[in-house]
Amino acid sequence: MSNIEDRRKIALDYFNSRMNCTQSVILAFKDVLNVSEESLIAISSGFGGGMGGLGKTCGAVTGAYMVLSMIEYNPNLENSIASKKSYSSVRRFNNLFVEKYGTDSCKELSSIFRSKHVTRRQGCVSCVEEAVRILGEMIDSVD
Repeated sequence: MSNIEDRRKIALDYFNSRMNCTQSVILAFKDVLNVSEESLIAISSGFGGGMGGLGKTCGAVTGAYMVLSMIEYNPNLENSIASKKSYSSVRRFNNLFVEKYGTDSCKELSSIFRSKHVTRRQGCVSCVEEAVRILGEMIDSVD
């Protein structure tokens, strides 16, 4: 599946079923990750709310970083080379996300949304949708 709109809908379905933002993003790309849904849910369970509710890096962003890292990983490459490739993709994603919102901090994003009279949940939905869009475009450009 490569349709970004389909992935967006999947992510929102997960988010609306009470998955956190990280889980919602990562699960929208489960078909390209070769990892069980249960494992994806478990590994991403502590990252919502900006890293365990700390207001740090947005969970939707973290989910995207996880997807990029899993897609970029190549067991045949030396670890430092594989890491550099992942770092480059993570930076590219981050630049695109921050270009839209001005930050990747959950706490700062919440403040921005609040100042615009947007509920925290609506703000999170917006971040999940944007993370899926950026990630989908990045993955589609590689295919």
